[in-house]
Amino acid sequence: MPEEHRQGFEPADAGLYVDGVAMRGELAYLGGGSFAVSVRQVGDYLEMIISANANRIVGDSDDRVLESQRSFQVQIRSALQEVATSAEGALGRAEEYQAQGSLAVEREVQRIDALSDRLTARGLDTKGVCS
Repeated sequence: MPEEHRQGFEPADAGLYVDGVAMRGELAYLGGGSFAVSVRQVGDYLEMIISANANRIVGDSDDRVLESQRSFQVQIRSALQEVATSAEGALGRAEEYQAQGSLAVEREVQRIDALSDRLTARGLDTKGVCS
């Protein structure tokens, strides 16, 4: 730092160091720099950095929540699609079983009618048996 900017103090004289910034009175010497700034300027700068980092953290958190929510929605949709596919399959099988049951009942009725016809053809009375 040039002599005219030191204004009578060296970093070694500083009464306080904040993140590598030596502060004494109203001036702060930034190591390796060639200028002195007021403590108020350093405070304003630190406040700006803290605010910017806080906003970044909030933004990152919001992004993570949104990403998590989207991922959860995809998982829910997938699970509901699996349920719908399973339900459609079960309905198809139920309709098939019902159709087979109707056909089986119809076949049994036809078999009983055929037996009744055979008994009638032999002269046997089927009124009390198949009514």
